[in-house]
Amino acid sequence: MAPKCCPTFDSRSPLRQASSAVRRWRTRGTVLVWAGVIAWFSGCAESPVEVRGYVVSAHGQVRYHGEPLAGAQLTFHLDEDPGEPALAISDAAGRFRCQTNDSSAGLRPGDYIVTVHGTSTAIPARYSDRESSPLRVTIEDAEDNQLTLEIED
Repeated sequence: MAPKCCPTFDSRSPLRQASSAVRRWRTRGTVLVWAGVIAWFSGCAESPVEVRGYVVSAHGQVRYHGEPLAGAQLTFHLDEDPGEPALAISDAAGRFRCQTNDSSAGLRPGDYIVTVHGTSTAIPARYSDRESSPLRVTIEDAEDNQLTLEIED
């Protein structure tokens, strides 16, 4: 027999039953949260490129007055999608290789408006604005897309 100073609980006690139910739900909730975290980090979540579509190789050369344009920051805006653009930076020979913002090499197939920024050479301002840039390219669903971008006054 238990001493009188300590209350005893039997398995039919309402307090005991409520406490047991709370523990069961807390455990189930924790398991669900951890299952979600594991699924996210194990690759069940898609990368932004996978959500938007696959990419194909795209590279080329940018020129101003027929001469290679070094250090140009090229931004490729998908014509029908105002979302995240693709990027490229030209080297000393004006060559560039396109990549998406999450470092996937290439671009999604489609029509693009190209803007140019950050060159040491002064180029016409219209090339730096998406609305006024005359540079347009089409990326084909092909293994390799070779581009030549000519900037004129």
